[in-house]
Amino acid sequence: MKIGILTFHCVNNYGAILQAYALSNHIRQMGHHISFVDYRPSYLVDKYIPFSKERMKNSGNHKFTFLVKEMIKFRGVKKKNNLFSIFRDAKFELTKVSDAADLDFVVLGSDQIWNTKLTNGVDEYFFGGFVKGPKYISYAASMEAKIKENEKEIIRDKLKGLSNIAVREESLARLIKERYEINTSVVVDPVFLLDKDTWANFSKSYNVKQPYVFVYYFSLTDDVLANIKNFAKQRNLKVVLTSVTLLMREEAVNDVSPEQFVWLVANADFVFTNSFHGTSFSLLMETPFVSVKKINSKNERISNILTKANQISRLVGKEDLDKLDYNNLMSKPLIDGTELSENIRSSKDYLTQSF
Repeated sequence: MKIGILTFHCVNNYGAILQAYALSNHIRQMGHHISFVDYRPSYLVDKYIPFSKERMKNSGNHKFTFLVKEMIKFRGVKKKNNLFSIFRDAKFELTKVSDAADLDFVVLGSDQIWNTKLTNGVDEYFFGGFVKGPKYISYAASMEAKIKENEKEIIRDKLKGLSNIAVREESLARLIKERYEINTSVVVDPVFLLDKDTWANFSKSYNVKQPYVFVYYFSLTDDVLANIKNFAKQRNLKVVLTSVTLLMREEAVNDVSPEQFVWLVANADFVFTNSFHGTSFSLLMETPFVSVKKINSKNERISNILTKANQISRLVGKEDLDKLDYNNLMSKPLIDGTELSENIRSSKDYLTQSF
């Protein structure tokens, strides 16, 4: 069958692009022809374009500072964006939105495609039905619990038009059942559909000349970095740091492709992250790690995946980083035989049954 995926394939974010790759790779292994429906809304793409009007608007009264920072980071951002473009050109077959009528199925997801805060309200493309012909299902879609009253009925109608629904969070499945009386499945993030060996073969080496600690972190603060550097110094390890955005720090590497990102996780002596996909790849590649709780967040996604993997002790507050018994955390996190491994099997079954 001809199957299309509609997700955030166009953003220059390691988690977004790797989950998209994983889902397409798994469906291809099932024997189907796979492509991405090439929907690229400006509210997604503009976040990664230097000097974009969207980001300029969000800078508020600090436009001069914004422009100076954009000028300083321009070459680095352009190089990083180019790495993502090369990856997409090599790995993703695209289908125009207008040609999606020729598909047998469209898979909506994964990622936060139903999060109205990210999609400027309800983006009806991500709920399917934008062309007649294919059947629409969702896989590991995610949304915020809080939505506007006028959006609730729109979402109800859209969900009822799907042939099958699978979401990423159990809390979302409960919310949809309570609010709309619609049953849904709960499935794993697509990166878990590929095993360790597949990801290892996919990865490409990055030039690191000594053993290292890998840091994949959003909004890294000086106190957290100081604790990480102290950890590395005690063990004679180099600190290698990257993020979605360009980082202006001595330890930062900003020329990391998606394949090299996986390699850096897999070959690190230890990983520090506050990212869901940083956590997920540490589990997949069996690399010792800690996940640091984000402030003003329930940390639900990370907490759920670590609980299912029997690794919840690896979720820590940043105030605990200098108190942890790292000797106990240096063991490999193994997921075989856990609830997570069973969820991986049932998620593959969901896709088989849906098609």
